[in-house]
Amino acid sequence: MAGFCGMPASRAQSAFVPLGLSAPVYRGSRGAPHFPQENAFARALLPQLHVNPVGKPCVEIFPAAEAQAINRNIYDHNLLINNQCSQTIRLWICYYRTRTCSTFPIAGYRRQLKLFGISPERDFRIEYREYLD
Repeated sequence: MAGFCGMPASRAQSAFVPLGLSAPVYRGSRGAPHFPQENAFARALLPQLHVNPVGKPCVEIFPAAEAQAINRNIYDHNLLINNQCSQTIRLWICYYRTRTCSTFPIAGYRRQLKLFGISPERDFRIEYREYLD
């Protein structure tokens, strides 16, 4: 079944993103499945991430799941977000291949632990983009 821009309907949801965002970056918790090969063509066309003076990305995100104290079968999905540059960077973070997204600003030279979601699934994957403002 064809959807948006001739792609399958199941993948069309990832095609709807706000304007003014960078190319996507994919991350997963320690036990999450690996990601399929990235589309180099799309990555070349989309704006790139904020970088520091030596060309490394300013922002790093480390997803981690932590079991809740009351019910060990329910997990907090946390994101450790580290901004190694001087400017505040706004991030648009989604669960991988979903429209469950949140916007997080991270001030320059800051490291923050943010609760992203709660789930019975321990392992999870995300994709994030940076606003280019």
